[in-house]
Amino acid sequence: MRLRASWLWPAGLVAGVGAAYYVLSRLVVRTLSFTPITRFGFPARFHFEAYARWDAAWYHLIATRGYFYDGPGKQSAVSFFPAYPSMMRGVGSLVGDPMLAGVLVTLGATAVAAVVLNRWARDLFDDRVAALSVLLLVASPYAYYLFGVLYSDALFLATTLVAFLLLERRHPWLAAGVAAVATAERPVGLAVTAGLLLRSLELDGVLLTRWANPEVGGRRFRIDRSKVRLSTLAPVASVAGMASYCTYLWVRFDEPFAFVKTGDAAGWNRDFSPRTIAKLDWFELVLSGQVGIQLLTTTVSALLTLTALALLPRVLRRLGPGYFAYALVVVALPALTAPEFVGMGRYLLVAFPVYAVAAEALAPRRWPATAAVACSIALLVVLATHFVRGHVLIA
Repeated sequence: MRLRASWLWPAGLVAGVGAAYYVLSRLVVRTLSFTPITRFGFPARFHFEAYARWDAAWYHLIATRGYFYDGPGKQSAVSFFPAYPSMMRGVGSLVGDPMLAGVLVTLGATAVAAVVLNRWARDLFDDRVAALSVLLLVASPYAYYLFGVLYSDALFLATTLVAFLLLERRHPWLAAGVAAVATAERPVGLAVTAGLLLRSLELDGVLLTRWANPEVGGRRFRIDRSKVRLSTLAPVASVAGMASYCTYLWVRFDEPFAFVKTGDAAGWNRDFSPRTIAKLDWFELVLSGQVGIQLLTTTVSALLTLTALALLPRVLRRLGPGYFAYALVVVALPALTAPEFVGMGRYLLVAFPVYAVAAEALAPRRWPATAAVACSIALLVVLATHFVRGHVLIA
């Protein structure tokens, strides 16, 4: 009964929040102005305003027409990795509708992520921390991306969590196989490989840290090469997902890293320029005195980013270098390239070690925990409303 409850309530929570998001979208469409999904390149479809916005059009295009590459510095489909649109296409062949398939894939992945997060956090923390971790995730201000929206975040989170849980349960080769799907979902999938490898070295006693092993003494870590086994290095095999995509790009377009060369395309603005890293555009927005959804969403994203960065040392102390390496990449890398913090709220959805240590810090404090979840839900409702309406800078 206890085992059943451990998966039943997280899955039920996802179903409930998913239903609430759909009801909210219908209320928004009936009472407020909104941008029809045809403006985003989708066919006219009733009931899909909550799910088909912005980059979702790229996934739909890839699932229905395949990839194209227009050259360096130009927006092209190759910028989006194949795992999610491939699943859209596969499920779409069963249900007869790629858009519905995308909604089902996202919702299914979110249910898996919630269940596995609960199991993983129970293993490494306790029941209360596990429950709060799940609540913080599904109540995140940008969690609407997890409830049917045609984006790959839910699938990436689910495959990453499953891979780490399998590794914790000492199934390294299965973990590598699942992680290969994650590396075929987005460029930062390599963070999963790095995190799994470091964690595998820890679990097999190759990498000893002073936080988990007092005998290390004053040193931060110690390496014991004598304990390395073939299975210890199994996570390296997970790069096969990204390698397969690069091979496809090489054969099809003679450009194995085409997705890198589209990053600075007009409208995407992903770069490592000093202006972007320093977030000067965001400071200019704040100082301009303009009040609106642009300021709200970028400020919320900024606060979430700073909170996640502040929690990274705690991730290292409590969970070790493997989870720290993963969290560092999925938090810091997009933070460096996101102008005005745009998109950071969504990118942080996959930083599950951060949610876990935040839950651990809040769990003994009832009122701060309640306030954090309540504020997060309020922001989620506001931001989800604007997303359904098709407002800019929510993606």
